[in-house]
Amino acid sequence: MRPDFLIHLAQALLELNPGQHRDEADRLLLKVIEAPPYGELANKARDLRSDQPVGLRQDAMSYCLQTLQLFEGMEQRRFTVMAVLSEVAAMGQGGLQINEPGTSRSLKTLPGSWSGLALACLIHVGMKAVDA
Repeated sequence: MRPDFLIHLAQALLELNPGQHRDEADRLLLKVIEAPPYGELANKARDLRSDQPVGLRQDAMSYCLQTLQLFEGMEQRRFTVMAVLSEVAAMGQGGLQINEPGTSRSLKTLPGSWSGLALACLIHVGMKAVDA
């Protein structure tokens, strides 16, 4: 889709209901920022992203809750959590793409595929669980 269409769609979503559509608008604005040529539209998209109120990301909150539930059901909880954290930390040394939901990685210590944001939430919750 053309970047000018994406930015107009993002603006419409933000005007309609910023709280409900912020994540989708942010995803669209990131596409505009990353699409060549990097010019006036990319700058406009950056401005729109920076104008949005900072708050809790609902997707991050959902990942944190899922991680808490996952850790609750583990046997030898502390040892297993430490193994998961070690693997995610090693993977995250190259950086985690937390604003790109389409990217996913798999872990040896846990089933399924994980987005960068889900991995960041896993580390956050895991460190709190180990510290407790």
